[in-house]
Amino acid sequence: MNVEYKMLNMKFKLLYYYANRNLYNELMQLLKEFIDISKKIKEKFIKERNEEQANSWYLHEIYFEMFKFYGQTLKLINNNEFIESWNQLQNALDCLEILEKFEDDYTLPDLLFFKNQLIELEKLYTFRVFFSVGAIFKSIKCSICGYQVYDIRCKHITGQLYMGKLAQRVLAEAVLDEVSIVTNPYDKRCIAIPENGYENSQFEILKMFISNHKHILLCFKATVYIKYKKEVLSRNVQCTCGSDKKYKYCCGSLDKRKYNHLHIDFLDIHKLNDEFCFD
Repeated sequence: MNVEYKMLNMKFKLLYYYANRNLYNELMQLLKEFIDISKKIKEKFIKERNEEQANSWYLHEIYFEMFKFYGQTLKLINNNEFIESWNQLQNALDCLEILEKFEDDYTLPDLLFFKNQLIELEKLYTFRVFFSVGAIFKSIKCSICGYQVYDIRCKHITGQLYMGKLAQRVLAEAVLDEVSIVTNPYDKRCIAIPENGYENSQFEILKMFISNHKHILLCFKATVYIKYKKEVLSRNVQCTCGSDKKYKYCCGSLDKRKYNHLHIDFLDIHKLNDEFCFD
C-alpha cells in the first residue's frame, strides 16, 4: 500500500504541471492512473474492513473523476461540442456535490477552487430554459442492500457512505407524471433546444474565452451585471427583445432597455495550491 501512496505523492504535482501547460492528453492519462490507484487502495481497505479509509479513498476517486470531467468539458468546448461539454460540466458538478457533503470529515486539495471555477464556467453558457421531468416509480431500492428504501430491513441512509460506497436510490418501473419548463432545475442536462437548434455563434463568448486561455485550469470569475441602454430603431420595425411587437409599442416606449452584461476577471493561477500529501 505504501507503494501506491508514494506514487500518488510523486505524481500529484505533475497534475498541475500538465494542467498549467494545457497538456490535455497527458493530464487525462494521469487522471486515469489516479482513479485506478484510488480504486485499488479503496478495495484493499474494504477487504481489511477499515470503513473510514475506504470512504476516504472513494472520495479521492470522485475528486479525480471531477477533475477529469472538468478537463473534458474544456476540450469539448474547443471542439465546438457545446451541448456535450455542458453535460460533462454537470457531471463535474455532481462530483463536487458529493465531495462538499463530506469536506468537513475528509481533506481534499483545492476543493473551493474547483467549486468556484465550475460555477463560473456554467455562467458562460447560453442555456437558460430546461425541461424538468416528474415521474412515479413503482420500485425504489437501496444501492447498498438491495431492499426497498422504505423497508425496515434497509438500514442505510441515502447519500451517506458505507464501506467505500455511496448509498443511492435505484429507481425502476417509471411512469411519466409531468414535464415542466423551468429555469433552475435540480438536473440541468435536459436542455430546451430551439426547433432550429443552437448556432455556434450563440456560444461565441464561451468559445473565444476558452480557446484564448492558456491554462486548462481557468482561474477566473464571471459576474453578470444588469445594465441599461437606449436603442435607436425605426418605430415600425420589430422590437429586438423578441416580443414580436413593433418597436414603438414595446421597448421604444421605454427610456432605457435592460440587458445583461458579462464581466470576467482573471485570477492568478499560481495561487492554486499544488502541495498535497496523501497520508
